[in-house]
Amino acid sequence: METNIDDVLDTVPEETSGELVVQIVEGPRPFLSTPFEEYTVTEGLLLAVLLCLFVSALVKIIKEGFYWLL
Repeated sequence: METNIDDVLDTVPEETSGELVVQIVEGPRPFLSTPFEEYTVTEGLLLAVLLCLFVSALVKIIKEGFYWLL
């Protein structure tokens, strides 16, 4: 259900003291269908860490599998 921001602002009483803070919340994005340009820096760093851990685990598995070559 989408709510129009103007409708929400009309329901706020005018005698409210302080500032009105409007927070826009986006829904979750599908992982494989999001364009590369839309990822944030944090998501990019998490992906880089995940890839490094995956490559590290893969190297360990290969080293243990071919220990007789070393």
